[in-house]
Amino acid sequence: MSAPDSTQTVSSVPITNEQHSLGRSLLLHILPGVFILALFVAGVPLVARLGLPPLFAMLTFGTAFGLAFQVWHLYTEGKKRNGRASLAGIVLYRQPMPLWQYFALVPLFVVLGFLIDGLTAPLKLAMVNSMPWLPQWFEMRAVSLLAAYSRPALVITFACSALFNGIAAPIVEELYFRGYLMPRLSRFGRWTPVLETALFTVYHFWHSLSLLAALLLDYPIPLHAAGCLCGLLEAERQARYPHPHGTEPAGRVAHGSHASWNVSLRKLRHACLCSGT
Repeated sequence: MSAPDSTQTVSSVPITNEQHSLGRSLLLHILPGVFILALFVAGVPLVARLGLPPLFAMLTFGTAFGLAFQVWHLYTEGKKRNGRASLAGIVLYRQPMPLWQYFALVPLFVVLGFLIDGLTAPLKLAMVNSMPWLPQWFEMRAVSLLAAYSRPALVITFACSALFNGIAAPIVEELYFRGYLMPRLSRFGRWTPVLETALFTVYHFWHSLSLLAALLLDYPIPLHAAGCLCGLLEAERQARYPHPHGTEPAGRVAHGSHASWNVSLRKLRHACLCSGT
């Protein structure tokens, strides 16, 4: 017999009786990143022997296991709660939202991401260059590093990138971080999206040579700051004009922005290497 539903929606943040301590939430945010980083580093020598770039190790060893852990944890919690493999009451943000918000807000936030990324690029590069103690291959997305590999190796790598970064990661990460972890910090009210944005950024600590650059300037900030802003705006809108269906653009718009960014020209610009241009 499934457990009774113990969730409700207050403002834009679903409220659940289950709340995580900050320590537990931090652990659940960081643990997948630890697995990703450890398996990435361990997999680099293997893929190097196969003539593939380090990015391939990140995708097939690190990202795949990190996402698998997130799915496993969600369904483990679901089985405890529901007695079967179900995400009912585990992943929230299931309310409908107007279709026009996808087409209006997702492009807006992706453009915002491009602008912030471009404006902060010089500072980010300076911060990364100030920490040279990690191996060169650690910055796996550097064009200068990828250019050294054969076209078939790059085609295989970018195909995996489209699969894992463009499809799997946006779905799984939004379910895990925004649908599962964020509501369990709902006691912080309208500041919950801000806190979740910070913790989600920490999860990406492997993303750059410089941890500080990753935390302050790298990929999570442009889009998830936008998602955070969307959450705060929705919180204010719901507080003033409650909607009977409890629409929740913060989660779904961030999901769309997440996927769009991961498969955007910023990521696919390396495809020119495959054609030698």
